[in-house]
Amino acid sequence: MKRKLLFLSPLLLALCACDFSFSIITPTSSNQSRSPAGSDVSQSVKSAEQYSQEGAVVKQNVYDKVILRDVGLSLGMDYLPPSGEVNLLVLPIEMKGEPFADNFATDLDHALNGDSSETGYWESLSSFYEKSSFGQSKLHFEIADTYHANLTAAQALSANQTLQGGDSGAYFVEEALKQYKASNDVKKYDVDSNGWIDGIIAVYSSKDSQTARRSADRENYFWAYTYWLGQEPDRRSPSGNLYFWLSYDFIYEAVSSPKVDSHTLVHETGHMYGLDDYYPDGSSKFDPVGGLDMMSHNILDHNTYSKMSLGWVDPYVVTGEAEITINASYINGDCILIPGVKADGSIAFNGSVFDEYMLVELYSPKGLNYLDSHHQYPNRTYGFKQPGVKIFHVDSRLTRFSIDSFGERKGISYVEDPSEVDPYSNTYYMIGATNCTKDFYNADPSYSLIQLIEASGRNSFRSGGLATDNSLFHKGDSFSLSNVFGNAFFPKKTTLNNDASFPYEIKVTALSEDAATISVTLK
Repeated sequence: MKRKLLFLSPLLLALCACDFSFSIITPTSSNQSRSPAGSDVSQSVKSAEQYSQEGAVVKQNVYDKVILRDVGLSLGMDYLPPSGEVNLLVLPIEMKGEPFADNFATDLDHALNGDSSETGYWESLSSFYEKSSFGQSKLHFEIADTYHANLTAAQALSANQTLQGGDSGAYFVEEALKQYKASNDVKKYDVDSNGWIDGIIAVYSSKDSQTARRSADRENYFWAYTYWLGQEPDRRSPSGNLYFWLSYDFIYEAVSSPKVDSHTLVHETGHMYGLDDYYPDGSSKFDPVGGLDMMSHNILDHNTYSKMSLGWVDPYVVTGEAEITINASYINGDCILIPGVKADGSIAFNGSVFDEYMLVELYSPKGLNYLDSHHQYPNRTYGFKQPGVKIFHVDSRLTRFSIDSFGERKGISYVEDPSEVDPYSNTYYMIGATNCTKDFYNADPSYSLIQLIEASGRNSFRSGGLATDNSLFHKGDSFSLSNVFGNAFFPKKTTLNNDASFPYEIKVTALSEDAATISVTLK
């Protein structure tokens, strides 16, 4: 999917998505409630000192200090609440001369709200996220009456090309929202009562750029992207803000009516939750997750880092020698987080998802992974067909910065304690590493947000390779930063990005389709 550059006030940023753009808008109240972690682990976040006192393994809630929504709000970007019942408004936008098909409303409803018997193919958008979140996020979609646009697709494209930065899609969303609000109360779409509609899906009747072969659409305006309208919040009649824009034909990518396909809907909704793209921009071939992830090639389930950052799973945090048996991640989100060690011997971990660490999970071609591992999605490779252990290097550390009168970022530095993040202060926060648009981010562009370590020890992803079953670790395979993996996958070769050592060997000692035993030993 394509992406656009972001404009933060006059400050240029990038937040890789299928598109992301925003301007700074501060909520009117500091009483915004944080979304619950959705975890049955009630313990508070532990300090590094407590880890060494209480043993090498702790089942840890890494979501207590700050949530991904807080980080977004510090930039004026409202994300979907990641848990609870959330209502989203769907605005069909019919371009002049291109009417929707008679069965479109029914098909769209099945893609959004249906079950597998109604989609005839896979999950709907709501059923996917209820399963992916282990029942913690329940999305409901209401389809408004069609808004009939006053422009043809060609006229809309021409208008978009005259705008700095593009996005005349915002015009249609705003006009369709005005039509809806004229006869409907929208408060039910603002579950967190912050004055913004939690999310809008704008579905236009024109075909996407590739299907329609619009060579003039160099910005891929007729595509799928996530944006923010930038309207001021209004608690009496919530304003539009977060939305995604996509062509109706995305729900038929792999099928034809009456069957429907939700893959692109799922990917874009991942952005609405605040998840970044995990694939590269057009200047690079390097896809650090090898393409096989919902936030990369729009296939399979979300990985456990994505779910951790949304508060849906809690990892086992390992800070010494241990042996742990984990379930396949599709069952309950089991995963193992292993931080590095500082030069003074203390654990290099701030107790939150926003840090650097190794992350281990067991993949199985079941659950939400089943379809894409057994049926090839158009223009994609198959998902992993065999069970195996994924080992990720995650660098999710937050950076802070301020903006001067010229719109320049000043004082960029890493955040040691994420609990300092205040969405309502004059300090802005964002994750410093990314898998895409690296040259616009705060951190060293050689750092990736999430990198799948290939079991072969050869980093084929850098030259455009895609992940295969051989990328996963199997029984008897092991990982250590002190051997070939350091040179192939880590910018600093012998340490993590934060200069911490990683004096452990991670070994798969037993493996089945639904369980794996992982040993962590000191090297």
